Amino acid sequence: MPLIVNIQSVTGNTPVDIYVCNSGGGSCTYVATVAVFPYQFEVDDTYATTDFIVKIIDTAGCEDQVPILVTPTPTPSIT
Repeated sequence: MPLIVNIQSVTGNTPVDIYVCNSGGGSCTYVATVAVFPYQFEVDDTYATTDFIVKIIDTAGCEDQVPILVTPTPTPSIT
């Protein structure tokens, strides 16, 4: 099930490039170049089923990584 990520604001030189990466910070996928916030995007199941990182790089090359922790959905058990 896809997740929705909302970025309310950034502190940096806009526009910024936004990426979604696996929890180790590698294997990143480009999302968009954004200059106006808030900004919302959908993370597909490639990343949304486990913890992942949102990477933001501004025009000066400054990089910020925000870890997103995904809480697993409990699976029903037969008792």
